[in-house]
Amino acid sequence: EWLKTQSRSMGQNMNFVGGKYILTQQDEPYAAFAQICRRICVDIGDFDDSATATTCGSSLTSHSSFTEEARTIAKELQKRLGTQSKILCRVVPNLRLLLGNEGVSSSDDTATTIRLDERHQLHMAFRIFFQVLSEVKLQVLVLDDLQWADQASIDLLRYLVSDREN
Repeated sequence: EWLKTQSRSMGQNMNFVGGKYILTQQDEPYAAFAQICRRICVDIGDFDDSATATTCGSSLTSHSSFTEEARTIAKELQKRLGTQSKILCRVVPNLRLLLGNEGVSSSDDTATTIRLDERHQLHMAFRIFFQVLSEVKLQVLVLDDLQWADQASIDLLRYLVSDREN
């Protein structure tokens, strides 16, 4: 509720979005970041939070009922993420709703199956995701109960805050 109030009071050029870490979910890598990205996808696409990529037959880039801004964001994400969208969709499955099913694997791989050698690629994909969104509207990410975060999330946070390009 606080995030919604802050977003309204700061105007249209800022988006406050949060994710929460829970002690019992420490074996779920990137949990709060996944929550944040899922909420952003839902907001952009204006679709139900329970929607999944398997129920979506088309992407925002071709769906006529979505806003022009949503289609523009989806196209830019597709362009800049390229093949990195596959690894990001393993952590944020409903990103497929924005990107469409073309070229994005719908395998059963999840965040828990991200290998150590894939982490840098995933970190770059998260960075691109937030870069694209920040070009449209400033993104304020709130990570609640960070003391319960898994090591993969801490590493991602360190990567994002030390990125000199952003």
